[in-house]
Parts: sequence; C-alpha cells; structure tokens
Amino acid sequence: MDYEELTLKSAPNSPSSGPRAGARAGPRWWILLLVVWCLGGAYAGVYLKRGWVPHDEGVFAQSADRVLHGELPHRDYTEIYTGGLAYLNAFAFRYLGEDLAVLRLVLFAFFLLWIPAFYWIASNLVADWIAAGATLLAVVWSLPNYSAAVPSWYNLFFATFGLAALFAYLSDRSRKWLIAAGLCGGCSFLVKSIACFYFAGALLFFLFLEQCESRPEPGRANARSPLYSTFLVSSIVLFVAALALLIREHGSPEEILNFVFPTAILATLILLRERGATNRSSRERFLALFRTTLSFGLGFLLPFFGFLIPYLRGNALHDFLNGVFLLPFKRVWGAFMTPPHLVTIFPLILLIGVLALGAWLGGKLRWVLTIALGLAVVYGLISSAHNLVNYQTIWNTAYWVTPVLAVMGALILRRGASSEAAPEDGLEKQQLFLVLAVGFLCAFVQYPFSAPIYFCYVAPLLILAAVARPSGLPICQGLIGRCRIAQRKIREQKPRHRRMLDDVLGATHHDRGNAVGLQMPRDQADGLVAYRAVRHQHRGIHSILAAAREDFRRIGLDGDAMGAVGRCAEETRGELSDPALARKPLQLR
Repeated sequence: MDYEELTLKSAPNSPSSGPRAGARAGPRWWILLLVVWCLGGAYAGVYLKRGWVPHDEGVFAQSADRVLHGELPHRDYTEIYTGGLAYLNAFAFRYLGEDLAVLRLVLFAFFLLWIPAFYWIASNLVADWIAAGATLLAVVWSLPNYSAAVPSWYNLFFATFGLAALFAYLSDRSRKWLIAAGLCGGCSFLVKSIACFYFAGALLFFLFLEQCESRPEPGRANARSPLYSTFLVSSIVLFVAALALLIREHGSPEEILNFVFPTAILATLILLRERGATNRSSRERFLALFRTTLSFGLGFLLPFFGFLIPYLRGNALHDFLNGVFLLPFKRVWGAFMTPPHLVTIFPLILLIGVLALGAWLGGKLRWVLTIALGLAVVYGLISSAHNLVNYQTIWNTAYWVTPVLAVMGALILRRGASSEAAPEDGLEKQQLFLVLAVGFLCAFVQYPFSAPIYFCYVAPLLILAAVARPSGLPICQGLIGRCRIAQRKIREQKPRHRRMLDDVLGATHHDRGNAVGLQMPRDQADGLVAYRAVRHQHRGIHSILAAAREDFRRIGLDGDAMGAVGRCAEETRGELSDPALARKPLQLR
C-alpha cells in the first residue's frame, strides 16, 4: 500500500454517507423531534393572537372576502400581492367562518408543518441534539415575534420546504425532488413575487452543483470546456450586476454589504472554481445543467400556469401581468426604510474576536472566557427587556450576521476545494452552499423596507447557514502536510514501524464487517486510523496505541484490531514505558 495515499477522503454522495446520515433512523431523533415540535408549537400558540395590525389584517381579510364572493384578483380589485394567498384565506373563510383569527390559524397550521421540515434539514447538517436547539432558536426568531398572516411568512415556509426537497435530491438524485422543490417555489410565488429570489438561489446552487459533478476524477484525462465557461462567467457577472442595479436607487453601503456582498461572494467562489480542469466537454456540462434546471423549472411553472387559467378564461391576462409584475415596483419604491447604520456591526465583530480568542486559547483560560461570554449574553438578554440600548445592540448583532456568514462560508468552501486532504466536493459542502445561496438571496425580502421584523422572515435560514459546516474538513489543515512528511520519514528511516502500520490497516480491513454503529463511511474510517497512526509515529509506540484506541472507539470496531495494535507495540519496542499515558485519550488542537 502506498503511504502517500493515506489521506482522509470526503464522503461519497449517497444516502448513507456522512457521520449524521444514519442518526435520523434512531429513536432519539424522533423523541427530539416530538419535543421540539411540542415546545415550538406551544410557544408560538401562546402568542398567536397577540396584537392586531389593521393595515395588514384588514387587507388580507378584505382580499379573501372579495374572492369568496366571486371576484378575481387584479381584475375586479387591486391585489397588492400575487393573489394565491387570497384564495387560501377565502377557502378558510368558507369552512371556518369569516373571522380575522382564521387567517392566523391557517398560518399556524403551516408553521406546525414547517417545524419538522426545519429540524430534518438541520439534522442533516449537525447532530440531532444540536439540530433540536437550532430549531428552537429558529422558532423563537420567527412567528412568535409577529403572528399576522403576512405573505412573507409563507415565503419562508415554502423556501424551507423547497430546501428540504433539494437536500433530499442531493441524497438520492431523484428528479421528483427537483420537481417538488420547484413546486414549493411556484406556490411561494403565488403568495408573493419575492419568491423569485428563492428561484435565483436554486439556480446559483445548480451552477455550483454542476461544477462539483464535473471535477476531474483520478486516472481520467482532464478536459476543458471553454464554451460553457464563457456562458458561466457571463451569467454570473450579469446576475451580480442585476442585484447591484436593483438597489442602485438607494445604494447605501449598508445595503450593499448586507444584500449584494454575500451573494457576490458566492458568485466569486464559483468563478474561482471554474479555473480548474473538468472531466466534461461543454456539451456534457450544458446537458447536465439543463436536466437539473428543467425539472426544477417545470415544478416552479406548474402552479403558476394553473393559476393563470381563470385569467385566460376571463380575458384578464393583461390585468394579472400588470398587477403582478408592474404595479408592485411602483408600490415598493414608495415605501423605504434604511438598514441599521454600518457602525452597529462592531458588536458582532467584537463577538467574533472573542470567539476566535477562545478557540486559540486552551485549558482554564478557555473555560474562563466561555463562562464570561455566557454570562454577558445572559445579562444582555435579560436586560434587553427594559434597556433599549442592550435590546438594539443584540438585534443589530444578529442583523449583520449575513455578510459574516458569507465570508466564513466562502473560506470553508474554498479551503475545502483546495485542500489536498479533501480534493472532492462532498455532500456536506454541497449542502452548505445550498443553504448559503438560498438564505442570502431570500434575505432580499428586507429590501427596500428594512424594518426590524423583516429580518425575522429570513432569520431561520441564516440559522441553518450558521450551523452548517462540513465535518470532513480538517480542523488544522497543516496537519496533512506534516502527516505526509512523517509518512516519508517512516518509510525511509523506520522500516520496522511499517510492519506495525500494516498490521493496523490489516486489522481494520479484516474486522470491517464487525463494525457496529459506524459513524462515518468505512473508507474514511480506514483512512482515519492510518492517518492518526502515521501522525503519531514520531511520538513513540505508546502514542500510536492511544490514538488507535481512540479511533477504534469512535468508529465502533471490536477488540481484535485493538489487540493487533498492542501486539505490534510489544514486538517492536517492548512493554509501554507509561501505561497510563496509553489509556489517556489524545486531544487534537
């Protein structure tokens, strides 16, 4: 076996790949879902009928009442949104009675469906107990803050449903999930045309996904696709220019940083990745992109064309197009609210600095800093109930998280793409890019009216982006380079240790079928054992034994492989000089 090939490999794109793929089948996953579902539903239900806003509640109820009595939106009266929500509310009025509370009950029903969908997505990104916490955090930042049945809540729910469908597509590559994701986007558009940004986020992800699928494979000749690359670069440039043109009416630094900058970062990442070689021609890449976008586009257009039928039959198509695509721009530009001033980003920068310092420190200092930061956060949350300054500080810190997530996400994706340890684009990186793209573009719901409550319409998607991080990326990228150097030294200077490493790998391969509760792909588990064994060669056999014990415990192998390590240690160097050290788990920094 070539020791130069002992590197961690990214997980294959399969339903069973990844350390969290199998966790969803366990009873704990369902118990956590039930707990989160009950807590979230109860918390939102308590505040469901709190407060009434006449200019929102009245408009939605009047539209539903007009539709209930046979009027057609945009033709018989001025509908400020697409009109699909008016039909949904009219249906509820017909069977539940004409009451303003009915509008909120319908919204609450969608909210209850949204909670398990959000939890399922989060559990694909992190462990189930972290996903439960992220779901509860998303609940707190969503409906309980403003329970009026505004269309933007439905846009958030349908965007989450579509995101879940795209996650399912990444797992089994069935086109039915693309159609389902498109249907969610189409239904969202019938509620409010801001769903076009969800559509744009999905298209941006499809460009990234095609790049992942066309990366060169080992042993296969590289190719170039100049025609497709030209198309990709032109499309990306025009897309970012269109976003910049959209906000040029006001174009403040705050709007550029919060709306254009995050998406531009992802677009730049796609352009940088395009410089590499591929294994497809331009024709193959165009066909791959077309097949993906066709299924998604058909799903998106299906509810839209179905909604057009009464307008075609009533010769009111012009009224519909004018009311959906022209009049909204005139109304939108008449209502404007600037985002928080750019100086309010400094509390977030300070928080990031403290977290970075905590990651750099170790031992007691890290615990002291963690406790101090936790106490400060608790104090800020409690005092914000009666202290306006603390309340605004916490709110602004959350508001400016979008550009920070853009920078961090791009660094993770770029580092993973260029790392020798993870040359392939695995499932987790695709999921990360998908969450970032949809979240950043759906954030345009805040423009041009950046009222504080509008942040809540996208905050749950940003929470998903915050918890998403590919676990396959090494914490310290420099370890891979040092690992290669250690491999070379072992091969040249310590031939006896090669026999021990071969026994370790042989035991791993021999006992592969005995693995229980495997928490990572088997090829990755083998690579992990080899990687850790080689890394600790220069520390002595006792370090290798401790590292192997820790790794075998993580991947769930039985005791036979552990015995092989012990026998090799005794044969090569005799008894361990410090048995207590061998039993002590190693900690990587």
